[in-house]
Amino acid sequence: MVLVTLLGLSWFCSPLAALVLDFNNIKSSADVQGAGKGSLCASDRDCSEGKFCFAFHDERSFCATCRRVRRRCQRSSVCCPGTVCVNGQEGESCLRTSDCGPGLCCARHFWTKICKPVLREGQVCSRRGHKDTAQAPEIFQRCDCGPGLMCRSQVTSNRQHSRLKVCQRI
Repeated sequence: MVLVTLLGLSWFCSPLAALVLDFNNIKSSADVQGAGKGSLCASDRDCSEGKFCFAFHDERSFCATCRRVRRRCQRSSVCCPGTVCVNGQEGESCLRTSDCGPGLCCARHFWTKICKPVLREGQVCSRRGHKDTAQAPEIFQRCDCGPGLMCRSQVTSNRQHSRLKVCQRI
């Protein structure tokens, strides 16, 4: 009886033990390690539909499952059929600033987020996250000021501070 219970339990648990979490997708250990016949590759053409040739640093490349919508990608062949890779260009969709190219940040635009340019000297800015400003959600969010710049009140000709804030040299 004990033997039957152990066999039944091992049969139930072994498939669960073979699953690992990788890139927010659950994959079998064969997918992750590149094990299994025909899974090694030299290019994306060597992989079946819905897979791409993945190489991590100096390890052997293998066919990995395609990336779904709103997942990081380096090229369109990494994405599942019917989707394309967006390489973080200005105006493209993003989840975080690291999804955008150099000189861009990920900021809200209506009810989505897109890559927008980091602000330059003299451009209008908003001081997000400061106690002296209203905390209402911005539907047209701006990037922060670029390096060496700070968002400050603009000084008018009669030495008064205006309500307009611009990026100024520190």
